[in-house]
Amino acid sequence: MIVYIIYSSSGSAMALHISLILITLFCSKALTLSCYNCTEPTNCAQNCSSTASCVSTFKYDSTPNQPATTISRGCVSSACNSGISYGNIRINVQCCDTEKCNNQSAPVLSPNMKTCYTCIDKDCSKTLNCTDNEKNCFSGTDLSTNTTYKGCVSSCEVPKTQWSNYDNVTCCTGNLCNDAQSLTLSLVLLLPPLFYIFMI
Repeated sequence: MIVYIIYSSSGSAMALHISLILITLFCSKALTLSCYNCTEPTNCAQNCSSTASCVSTFKYDSTPNQPATTISRGCVSSACNSGISYGNIRINVQCCDTEKCNNQSAPVLSPNMKTCYTCIDKDCSKTLNCTDNEKNCFSGTDLSTNTTYKGCVSSCEVPKTQWSNYDNVTCCTGNLCNDAQSLTLSLVLLLPPLFYIFMI
């Protein structure tokens, strides 16, 4: 955006002051993005930073006799268009970059050719068909609860600090590669939403 400042010698200070106010207003508007931040998009919107995108996070719980779908909306600066599945839980994260664009309905997830081990009721010999862009298998143990998670994930490339509370974290690309013999990664772990997902 180009802003022209035109003023005469008389009243030049006032003209410059007004011009600076207008520039500030235009720039402030350009540096924010309005996104929905509630389950059902109505009038609940928030302003996000210039580096953020609007996000919708869909959590599908297929626990027998208790199936449920939970939707969270808001702003996010990373981990867009990603997915993770473990046990009876599937998470799908979708991002967009226009005003209040995160009003989409829960998508129908499509199985792909990837299969990973998963844990159900502490039985980690179960297998899970991955969906959409979940092309990797993962495994990790929550140190606070001594609970092991295994499943499918869309990306392995995340700083280790994201998983400081987890032990024996692995991420691999082959089918059923997340068994007890998988190598523990030392430099990269799982996708950023995973830390947030377990808090939903």
